[in-house]
Amino acid sequence: MDSFEIDLIKQVKLDYLNYEVQNCIDKVDKYDQDRSFLCHQTLQLYKTLSLFELSYFKKANQCFQNMIEERQKVKGNKVDAIDVATLVLCLIQVFYINVAQTEMINENLLKICEAYREQNENSEQYELGIYLLGKGSYWYFKTNREEGNLTFIADLEKAYQLLDDYKQDIMSFLSWIFFNKQKIDEAEKWGQQLYDLNPRFPGIANNLAIIFNFKGQTEKADKLYQEAEQNCPNNHVILHNLALYYGENGNIQKEQEYYQRSYDIQPRSAQSCHKYGRFKYKNNQKDEAIKILNEGIIIDPEVQENYELLAQIAINDNDANTAIKYLKKCIEISPEDGFQYYKLGECLQIFQRYDEAIEQYRISMQKQNYQNINIICNFYIALCYYKQAKYSDSLEELFNACNKQSSRYSHSNEIVYIVYMINKKLVTIKKTIEIINKQQEKSILKFDQIQKQIIDKNFKGLFQYKLDIFREHLSIKAYQKFVQENLTFQSLYSHFDLYLD
Repeated sequence: MDSFEIDLIKQVKLDYLNYEVQNCIDKVDKYDQDRSFLCHQTLQLYKTLSLFELSYFKKANQCFQNMIEERQKVKGNKVDAIDVATLVLCLIQVFYINVAQTEMINENLLKICEAYREQNENSEQYELGIYLLGKGSYWYFKTNREEGNLTFIADLEKAYQLLDDYKQDIMSFLSWIFFNKQKIDEAEKWGQQLYDLNPRFPGIANNLAIIFNFKGQTEKADKLYQEAEQNCPNNHVILHNLALYYGENGNIQKEQEYYQRSYDIQPRSAQSCHKYGRFKYKNNQKDEAIKILNEGIIIDPEVQENYELLAQIAINDNDANTAIKYLKKCIEISPEDGFQYYKLGECLQIFQRYDEAIEQYRISMQKQNYQNINIICNFYIALCYYKQAKYSDSLEELFNACNKQSSRYSHSNEIVYIVYMINKKLVTIKKTIEIINKQQEKSILKFDQIQKQIIDKNFKGLFQYKLDIFREHLSIKAYQKFVQENLTFQSLYSHFDLYLD
């Protein structure tokens, strides 16, 4: 790159980091003519990020796709640092608005990362931080539906230490990851550090406001929300969050004002149609809500939320066919997203089409899904069997649910049904014993609650026997994990002093 291109990139990046995103876009459109490809890629990256910040989601997504196709056409299989950085930073933005789309693109991120390492590891241009940023981001997107998985954090924190060029982007990403993983103090720490470094970094005031609002620190949240609005008054996400904030605090007038402001921004977005349509429906303006939601579908037929809400309206109107049609459209848009099959199953269950509902719940558990949704699928399958008087199948599914764990799910409903079915002897003694004997240690806490409510002494004894076995197994595992290794070390080295002269 020549000196003009280097200075141009610095100016464009500075505009973005200072939230002058429209200036950033204007500069790129004006000067990105006949540039070197590295300069062109970098300029287009910051233009795309700026479009996301201005809530031009459809246009930003198109720019992102264009960059992927252009890179492939010009470079073929060759991968440079800018290719990894572009994919990561754009996927972060896509993730905020469409998890399923991010998951579909994510496998390509892994291929790009590994190709970058293989091609450049032995050259002076290789940046370990770029590789760690890509790999850490890949594993976050890959495991984002899993609870408590933070194994990828070490890679991202190391990348933060190594990459001055993307330090602020990584800080923002880490803060949001920790918030989503319910590590609120860590989220605040990274968010506050970034805010102290650069209070105008895109989205940081908004994200920090969400954190403070979650912690009940409404005065801080209010100040930061207002600051976020001043920084970028046409950002739909900020306007939606302000509407939600005022709605939670009982200010319906302000809630409507912010939803309508977002809806009125041109070009209109499908996401704002969903938010404003939901507000209208919640406030008993159904016809207007349906009109706005259908407008959102016309604007962008790939945004699922409008179909989902139209399906819910149809369910509430007892219109099964319309609801199913909309939910199948959601599956068509994101065929690997297990949540969409769960929603269809829930709809079919409401209309007492139990066998079809069970089929959708089972597909949901086979797709990309959240653990709490998988547990709900097991529970709802159990309810479908129960409604069909297939009590042994129902009891087995209730225990299947109990063998799964989620911090976001209480198993109180499963326990109530299990206790009721056993006490009422709805399942034969032989089958009940067979089901109980198949259970695993993960259900130990639920077994303890169940056995306290069982009336029959024989069943009560069987539960207690299984509990004793579970505890013994867990004690052995704990011994092997925390004690045995240390004892082996002591056994090998306790007499080391005998070999010293």
